[in-house]
Amino acid sequence: MENESTPLREELSAAFEATPEVPDPGESTPAPEGQTASAAEAAPAPGTQPAAVVTPEAKAPLADEPPARLKERFGPEWQALPDKVKLAFKEYESAIGRMGNRYGQAAQRWQEVQKVISPYEEMIRAENGHPIRAIQSLFETARVLRQGHPEQRSALAYGMVTAYKIPHIVNQDGSITLRPPNADPNLLHRLTQLEGESLTARSRSYQDTAAEVDQTLEDFLSSEDRPYLQIPGYQETMAMLIESGRAPDLQSAYNEAAWMHQESRKVEMAKQASQTAATKATQAARARSAAVSVPGNSPGPVAQNLSSVSLRDELLARLSGEI
Repeated sequence: MENESTPLREELSAAFEATPEVPDPGESTPAPEGQTASAAEAAPAPGTQPAAVVTPEAKAPLADEPPARLKERFGPEWQALPDKVKLAFKEYESAIGRMGNRYGQAAQRWQEVQKVISPYEEMIRAENGHPIRAIQSLFETARVLRQGHPEQRSALAYGMVTAYKIPHIVNQDGSITLRPPNADPNLLHRLTQLEGESLTARSRSYQDTAAEVDQTLEDFLSSEDRPYLQIPGYQETMAMLIESGRAPDLQSAYNEAAWMHQESRKVEMAKQASQTAATKATQAARARSAAVSVPGNSPGPVAQNLSSVSLRDELLARLSGEI
């Protein structure tokens, strides 16, 4: 038995020795001859995917250029900032941009709503209402008509018929019967369209007038010829004068408000004193001129005997007006 098993044992041993040794995953494999240690470390292990090598060029580049609105003023200072400060600023600016987009979309939606509301603003103001409350009231009415209890819908319809004087007949039992319209439905529809167009035209005219007033006000406030506008509270004083009726226009309000603020009042008083002095000087000059021009007041040039006067004295006398 021992002789029969010996060839088999030897055959298994030879096969085992011929099997290549598989390195342990936790142990490092020595680099082959002619290969540097760094190259051996970069070589992937058998049966694995090569790991991505992160180089400075492969990293996400940090924008060293400052934002356009800061480049002109803080270009050199930006370059000196630490990278973490630049990243924080970029993240902050990105957040502001997202917030601006969000608010821009909200503003666009409100402009669309405003465009629909604007033809009816005059009616809303006449009833001391507010556009938001008017929209809420309309949606509440629509909700009751669609989803309300039958008694709620009946009460709402009854109130509308009586409040808006819709043509109806009151029966003996207190019930109401609506009168059918006598006019052509197409004519009524066209009338409604015309009324809507009229409201839109009036609203557009009102908006144009408001835009013109805003432009006039902006031009007035941005004028460099009115330095008092820089005084704190000056514009509020002008608004009070116009609202109270004491000033009919912007220029009158500007002139009136000058005497209601200490800083501008001093300047106006100095101007007034200067104008008064100039007026008095002008009046005095006119009075002297009038006194000289009265016949007989001016003795006139005195005749002299030029025979005994030298040429020099004669010339001086003529220049001074004595001759």
